[in-house]
Amino acid sequence: MEKETSYEDTLKDISDYIKFLKEQICVSEQNCKSLLNALAEKEVENKCLQDRNDELRAELEALKNDRAS
Repeated sequence: MEKETSYEDTLKDISDYIKFLKEQICVSEQNCKSLLNALAEKEVENKCLQDRNDELRAELEALKNDRAS
């Protein structure tokens, strides 16, 4: 009888561990989704900043050309 109990306890421990791992996977999945969303936002922000930088460089170049003439 003790072997049965030990076997059942082992199965329960394994089952509990699998549940724990599934929860950890869900948490990791949510973290990955959050990171991907943050990355997408930063990429949009970066693109806007690059566009603004290009505009300012063009303005600076125009001012340099005006001063040179």
